Amino acid sequence: MTLLTRKSLITEARLKGCAFSKASIEELERYLRAQRLDTNFKETVWLLCDKIKSANRTGSVSVDQLREAIDALNTNEQKYDLLFVIPANETPKFVYDTTRNVFHKCTNKNLIVGGARDKASVYRDRFELLLQRAKRYDLFVKPTFDMKQAQGKLEISTVSSLDGTNSGQTVTIMGMIYQKDDGNYVMEDLNNSVPVNLENVKYTPGLFVESAFIVAQGQFADGVYHLSGVGMPPAETRQKSLAAISHNLDFFGMAEHKGKSEDESHHNTLFVVLADIFLNDPKVIVRLRALFGAISASEDPSCVHFLLVGNFMEVPFNYGDCSNFTQFSQSERMKYTQGFDKLADVISEFPGLATKAHFTVMPGPHDPTIGGFVLPQPPIPNIFTTNLRRKVTNVTATTNPCRIRFFTQEIVFFRDDIYRKMRRHCLPALPPQASEESYNHLVKTLVDQAHLSPVPITVTPIYWAQDHALRLFPLPDLVVTCDASESWETEYMECPFLNPGSFTKNNTFLMYHPHTRKHQFQQMR
Repeated sequence: MTLLTRKSLITEARLKGCAFSKASIEELERYLRAQRLDTNFKETVWLLCDKIKSANRTGSVSVDQLREAIDALNTNEQKYDLLFVIPANETPKFVYDTTRNVFHKCTNKNLIVGGARDKASVYRDRFELLLQRAKRYDLFVKPTFDMKQAQGKLEISTVSSLDGTNSGQTVTIMGMIYQKDDGNYVMEDLNNSVPVNLENVKYTPGLFVESAFIVAQGQFADGVYHLSGVGMPPAETRQKSLAAISHNLDFFGMAEHKGKSEDESHHNTLFVVLADIFLNDPKVIVRLRALFGAISASEDPSCVHFLLVGNFMEVPFNYGDCSNFTQFSQSERMKYTQGFDKLADVISEFPGLATKAHFTVMPGPHDPTIGGFVLPQPPIPNIFTTNLRRKVTNVTATTNPCRIRFFTQEIVFFRDDIYRKMRRHCLPALPPQASEESYNHLVKTLVDQAHLSPVPITVTPIYWAQDHALRLFPLPDLVVTCDASESWETEYMECPFLNPGSFTKNNTFLMYHPHTRKHQFQQMR
């Protein structure tokens, strides 16, 4: 727990891109102590910094500017005082202690680019998380004393234990499966690997991609593990996960606010999610103007939260050989800047939305971000959204994926054409089954793997130190995938998955009412 000091205030302000003068830091400290925020002061500092940046302040923050931000925070009565956008780099990280069978919060500095140790821990941490969850599954829970109840139960063994098995003995193993360059398949756990034979295997629904974790049954003979059955690691509901871990652990972020009750002033809160918005398309601009006009006329603007998700241009951003944004070609920079300028102009036509609604901008795979499309994807840089932030009061540029906490609700937003990627990279020996709806395969795989991007890191690179920001454990209350496909919805393990569809191609978007937890897919005519 961080105590309130001037040094800690300066640190938190710098993390949000604000520099305070000596006098303004003293004023901020007095205000926070008067509010009795000696320990829980970070969120207030962040909100004040967002207010200051939204006013397009430059240079060191003066006392007058700070007081203006405080007044705006106190008098505006925002509907977002208990709505927090949590970027990936602020997602808490927990590691599983296999000795004590508990989760520990990682206290190391939350770096974006990790080292060799972070790379080595990516798959190890995923495996240990899935294994501790699988051991709670009824089929793998053996009674200690009642031998009759133990009949029909299975035990998850290790790859190394296969050498000691009898001929014809069926063994259950959990591990990662992948295909070698010679076409042979291998299964691997934390300590060893074994060649596997998939010729006569039966498998459950799901998308079995390279580097996915599986639970397999089979017999070991002649140095090969001959599989008879393959399935995904068993999943569990959010409530079962929370019952198994300490309720004091905050896997999502901002948990100190989830105990606050939702009052009537928040009952009309509305999320409007638009994905795949090509700002260079005049037809899209016309549709946006019509949408903003309809919502401005029918809803209280202060209750509306827009989530604008990329891609924001039809043609992917051309990074070229440049290492920083100042060196990109003028045409590439101008294309995106003009697109967001058009968006700012359209929003400013509706003063209620421009001053009271909240807009969160999340990048897509083709949008310009530092490092390119590596997950978690950083926010779109401010150089492209200068006019948007100047004309619209409440704008937040966030990461992909991002999380939003609304009172007790935890919502995850993610943008990647993950369904297309996973179907393309399914193992040839375990192709998708055609017996179930296609998106049910996707959702089951994401939940069973407890990860938003279970494809190999050679397909979708990941910042090793930030892999935990892509986890789905415990399950949130809602996941919005934002794939560039048609609208769809499904539910698995009591967790709804929604996809708003492409606003450019299908004219569709999503409206979600967090108070009632109901949603509607809408289409512009």
